[in-house]
Amino acid sequence: MIPERPKVFFASEDIGLCMSALAEGFRALGCPTTTMVTHKEVNAPEIEYDIVRGNVIFARMNYAKHPRLVAGVTRRVDAVLTAALNGVATPSYLDHDVYVFFWKPWAPPPVLFPLLKRLGKKIVVYYLGSEARHVAAFSQEFGVDPSKWGASYHREPLDPRIESIRWAELYADLVYSVPDQSSLQIRPYYHSFVPLRIDLEAHVPAREVPVVLHAPAWDFKQRGDIKGTSHVMQAVEELKREGLQFEFKFLTGLLRKDLLEILKSSDIVLDELILGGPGALAAEAMRAGCAVATHIIEPPQPFFDPPVCPVSPSNVKERLRRLVTDMPYRLELASKGPAWASRVFDPTWIASRMLTHLRGEQLPDYVPRFYLEKFVPPTRLSARTRALGLRVAERYRPETAQHLHEAAKRGVIAAPRRSRLREADLVPHDDGA
Repeated sequence: MIPERPKVFFASEDIGLCMSALAEGFRALGCPTTTMVTHKEVNAPEIEYDIVRGNVIFARMNYAKHPRLVAGVTRRVDAVLTAALNGVATPSYLDHDVYVFFWKPWAPPPVLFPLLKRLGKKIVVYYLGSEARHVAAFSQEFGVDPSKWGASYHREPLDPRIESIRWAELYADLVYSVPDQSSLQIRPYYHSFVPLRIDLEAHVPAREVPVVLHAPAWDFKQRGDIKGTSHVMQAVEELKREGLQFEFKFLTGLLRKDLLEILKSSDIVLDELILGGPGALAAEAMRAGCAVATHIIEPPQPFFDPPVCPVSPSNVKERLRRLVTDMPYRLELASKGPAWASRVFDPTWIASRMLTHLRGEQLPDYVPRFYLEKFVPPTRLSARTRALGLRVAERYRPETAQHLHEAAKRGVIAAPRRSRLREADLVPHDDGA
């Protein structure tokens, strides 16, 4: 059992400012909180944290702006230093009841998670994107061509990603995710609503010549076409040539406060076309009173049915045409958006929902099936990762027992007859075995 108002520790990356927003939601419920990050968010320097510890080199030299080799080596050195600094500080972090992890824990999961469980702590893992998603599984499950995605996505090793997820699935009391990023997951999970502080007054414009905004958070040249930007640009160009009247703005890398100002003067926000939404930008756009077009997993769940125009690379041109020309449709979406976004992305509501889950009062929202039933790894997974996968399947998916041998043949888990490994056998050794 947890206290009525548990003390909650948040770590260690404030992805999309979601971690700090959720902490604010818990404080609104009367729960003491501590926020710990390895670095402050570049696009929101005004956000304050209780602990900023890590990324020693990055704080002095933005290695992302250096050649790839230099950046890669520096990033790895920084990761080691960050883990060491926070490892030493771990005893000072342990006076909390609940630990909520965004992106990654401050210390290696095989060490930290068992420690927290021995101390009787509750563990929550909150997935928001690339920390759970991998291009190999995503492209297989959703039939997406990722060839135009940034090179970094294709260089990400698969085995460590899966192993990280397995430690979370084995030890966390709660796992949060969404269908388009759960291709590697086995354990049932709760829907990852995006906690956001959206301090905007809704204003629904009704311009005859609407302003259309496309604003990826990162540079297209660096991260590639994961947002579907090339399809957006092609659709805009073709519609302009046809004489359709609208103003188009393409912006990237903005500070959050500047982006919020731009949303106030936009009619339509055309967000991502490939990954599932609505994400942070779409949520802020809905709250501002914009009509939003974004990709969603269809059919939507009853508890997550956003008032947006569903788009994909194949239909973005016609969907954008309708938003520009069909003002009643555009205004209907824009008028429904603020109330829906205010409710669904409200940090206090999400915090209350998490407390309900921690008390065991609601079953998980989803049961992921793709990994065990269909995924074919492009490279051989390590014995430890396969053994961890089998342990998760046997513990949390007993209904799959008759299918585990087939999954083992595809190499996604260990063969059931060889799986009874002690916990110590699963912890990484110095020799990497």
